[in-house]
Amino acid sequence: MLEVVTIVRAEKLLKLKQKQVSSLLRHLKRLFSDRGSEATARAIKEVCRLLEINQQYTPSFTHHCLGLCERTHRTFAERMTPYIQQGKHWEDMVPSILFSLNSTANDSVKYSPFEILYGSRPKFPLSGHVRDLNLASIPKDYHDYLKQFSERLDIIRNEVKDHALKSQTAMMERANQKVHNLTLRLGDFVYMSKDPTGPGHKFKFKFAGPYMLLKIVKVHTYIH
Repeated sequence: MLEVVTIVRAEKLLKLKQKQVSSLLRHLKRLFSDRGSEATARAIKEVCRLLEINQQYTPSFTHHCLGLCERTHRTFAERMTPYIQQGKHWEDMVPSILFSLNSTANDSVKYSPFEILYGSRPKFPLSGHVRDLNLASIPKDYHDYLKQFSERLDIIRNEVKDHALKSQTAMMERANQKVHNLTLRLGDFVYMSKDPTGPGHKFKFKFAGPYMLLKIVKVHTYIH
């Protein structure tokens, strides 16, 4: 499920987490984030330790490791842009946009975040099936209900894993088609690409070096 979070400092993030402990954090098993100061602060680490949440980080300067998060940000920005351009109070549209994202089936996993979490599709005011309630299908006790609900969730989440794996494999194959394998040997001189930042970054050198290869640890891992 998606939720908008505005983070400036670790203390602000901690206050947000305290408000959401009962509804969100208690369901988390792993917190995967970049190495921003709001995620690496000692206060956040302590909260994760107390709630037994496994906190993991992506390597530095590897934004593609958070591809799912970055893609969601892009979709959210695309849906928010028309309201900003029209001069409307865009903050009033955030709940509606979040609802649309949470209730829309994802192309890669074939399910919506709402259905993955709750085991059923979201109900809309114009949904016709809301009125067609079959009382005969209601379990007689909580044990039967929980058993059926657990089985339904298992089916959905197993299918989500299968679809996600197939989608990741297809994306990896497309990405590998554009990759040219390096054929380097010991003693070769190479330049390393870098991403200049700050004032005048367009005029700064985009490559560092040359460096001489002294050791090849494994593919794409070298010591100079």
